[in-house]
Amino acid sequence: RVFYEYWYHPLILQAGSKVTKFFHILMWLMAGTLLGLGIWGLVEHREVGLGLEDFFPDDNQASVWATMRTEELASWSIQMNWGEVDYLNTTTQMKVIKQFEDVVATPHVAELDTHFFWLANFAVWTTHQCRENFDREDPEVLACGVNQVYPVDNSTCTGAWMPNILQLREKVFAEDPDTCVAYDGGVCRPTSQMHNEDLILNNTEDVGSWCPVFDSWDSDKFSFCLGKWRELTGSDGRLVLKNATGSRTDCDGEYLNDEIVQV
Repeated sequence: RVFYEYWYHPLILQAGSKVTKFFHILMWLMAGTLLGLGIWGLVEHREVGLGLEDFFPDDNQASVWATMRTEELASWSIQMNWGEVDYLNTTTQMKVIKQFEDVVATPHVAELDTHFFWLANFAVWTTHQCRENFDREDPEVLACGVNQVYPVDNSTCTGAWMPNILQLREKVFAEDPDTCVAYDGGVCRPTSQMHNEDLILNNTEDVGSWCPVFDSWDSDKFSFCLGKWRELTGSDGRLVLKNATGSRTDCDGEYLNDEIVQV
């Protein structure tokens, strides 16, 4: 109250006083100065933090390399998250994969194969195009979804193939089998590259491209198959887990990748 009566009111609020006008002009000048400094700070090119080049002399070869790396080859990681999605719906599965591919297709993101996305990787794992059986840790344990038996109804974690209605990317196939390709592209396939056992529809003449999905599963089977996929392939996908760690191994501090997935 003392500050208001003896300082704030006579200097700021009292009308007609020369002192009040002086303080009003001073306040506007200060506000304009701060605004100008803020605008300058936004448009001024300023380096934030330390780079590798800051740890070497300017004429050092390592400094030159680090500077070129920062200016020409700089990259920043990104992360995509989805909320509560109905992953049991085949169309939703394809839409989520489509969103991932659309982000990768922008000029701001480096090229990335679709199979690095957990949902696409899992979908392929449930089909006969799964390659995990060719390089498995335990030769006695088959590691593909078609080999995993869901104990509730003795069905397997076998997926299906749907027509590529959303124009998802197709897997890149080299014309020469002995030629390597830089990127695999998508996970969908033309009919000519399909496994015979995966062509479950009677009429395939009008379908030119197929995409892997998992169909007619309930949430319990989905959780079981996701758990098997994580356990056998070592994949993660940043999924929500019910338990913090998996089963202990014979080595202290090491755990299996067998946590229960929350779906």
